[in-house]
Amino acid sequence: MKLSKEVQEQVHRLQKTGSFALNRTQKIEVKQYTEFHHLKLLTNLDCSTCVRDSLYSIARFLKQPEKPKLVKDKMVKQHKDMTVKELKKACKDKKISIPRNATKSKLIDLLS
Repeated sequence: MKLSKEVQEQVHRLQKTGSFALNRTQKIEVKQYTEFHHLKLLTNLDCSTCVRDSLYSIARFLKQPEKPKLVKDKMVKQHKDMTVKELKKACKDKKISIPRNATKSKLIDLLS
């Protein structure tokens, strides 16, 4: 859902000057937009403070950048490049019993 150009101008005006002017249909549009994006809900269309708060929440929402999706690197390491902790986890994943005083070379031998 997108805001109309008039409402976007009023949001910008509110940020710059602290004042706004919306007619009834624009207030209804603000209400629908806040409901759609789960922002500060506009409950009373006749209350200017409620409208102002909703417009400020819309301004914050429009201002925030989109968060990039986090992509995990799932490359497989060679056993010699792994740390002891990673080797122990790999042994656990393969259900190999680990001796108490296992060194890195012993863990590599177990996994090989």
